[in-house]
Amino acid sequence: MIPSTSFTRRTAGRALVAAAVVAATMTGAGVATAADGAGPAARAVAAPSAERAGHGFVRTDSARTVLPGERIDTGRGNTMWLTADGQHVVVTRDMPDQEQAKRVLDDNFPVGTVNLRTFGDTDGTLFTGAYRGPDTPARVTVEADGKTLEAQVVTLPGRPGWAAYHVDSPAGTGFPGGAELVTAYAADGTVLAQLDLSGWSR
Repeated sequence: MIPSTSFTRRTAGRALVAAAVVAATMTGAGVATAADGAGPAARAVAAPSAERAGHGFVRTDSARTVLPGERIDTGRGNTMWLTADGQHVVVTRDMPDQEQAKRVLDDNFPVGTVNLRTFGDTDGTLFTGAYRGPDTPARVTVEADGKTLEAQVVTLPGRPGWAAYHVDSPAGTGFPGGAELVTAYAADGTVLAQLDLSGWSR
């Protein structure tokens, strides 16, 4: 299957907003572009503690467990949350009334795959997505514009069968859709899934 991507663009003064959804397996590629559903209102939560990696971006350790519908501050006024029925929802600062949801637990998102969604403006890009599989990734990295970004992994309590991730980067990291590689790792360093976008034309 040939990967495809979908973008939504909106110019609002200083901001240009884009969103892309892609999914791939370790050896092949698939696509999931449907946006559906939304989550319940819930309190906002602060970003987790982190340390600075050598390239200047924030590196976080292991997965963070949140409740269904619990708002996660992903930086620069963007928010995301996970729902109990398997949806990854993002709300950007430039479209605060639009919940952009991706259903993870359906036939369009195979087990053992990781996807990528990008939301960018003139200040930077939010790289976020989900991994579907029996094990929660201990680490997810996004390679963009020659840099390796360490994402924060977020999961629901128990063994939900999926997890999400997010990392915000400043302007100049390939907006929009400029990531070349997304990799989800197990705790022992084994690669659980990989999304290779290096061959895509921009």
